[in-house]
Amino acid sequence: TGWDGWSDGGANAVRYSGSFSPEGSFSIRISSNQQTSSSFSSPNLNIAQYDSVKVQFMFKTTSIENGESFTVRYYNGSQWIVLQTFTAGTHFQNNVLYTKTVKLASGLVNNAQFRFQCAASDTYDRLYVDAVQIRGYGSTVVSSCTDGIQNGQETGIDCGGPSCPSCPTCNDGLQNGLETGVDCGGPTCPACPTCNDG
Repeated sequence: TGWDGWSDGGANAVRYSGSFSPEGSFSIRISSNQQTSSSFSSPNLNIAQYDSVKVQFMFKTTSIENGESFTVRYYNGSQWIVLQTFTAGTHFQNNVLYTKTVKLASGLVNNAQFRFQCAASDTYDRLYVDAVQIRGYGSTVVSSCTDGIQNGQETGIDCGGPSCPSCPTCNDGLQNGLETGVDCGGPTCPACPTCNDG
């Protein structure tokens, strides 16, 4: 694998070919200096359509002292947030290959990014990241607003949510939404009287 659209933060993150590349020919090597430059970041991703996202990856470290760490971060369109911190001696040992998964279930936006950043003490502390997979889960159904089914992010049948008209209240004295009469009829309100039911 190569950079696959990910961007490095500077000279401390390089494409690496060697024994610490378990998936294929290459991995990403981050030499820590506790700076943003000791990181690599994904391209912008639209994950707003999902209920949750999982980031799975493989990693191995060398020379990172116990108590020092690396983080997986998430850009929510305005700021970087730490999703999870992995600490040497607690979550991993040097020279051991791990597969980890980080889950995100809120704040999903259409211009998201993910970042791996090493926060150990010096440039001899190395993090090797490989086989990164970002997967979205949940509803990918788009609201149709006209199919007679509550789907997507609709809060009622063909109404509500960010893309459909607001749902009628069925008791506001107005014919609105998909009502066929005043506060009656349509997919979300009681049936209207027939006026000839005896």
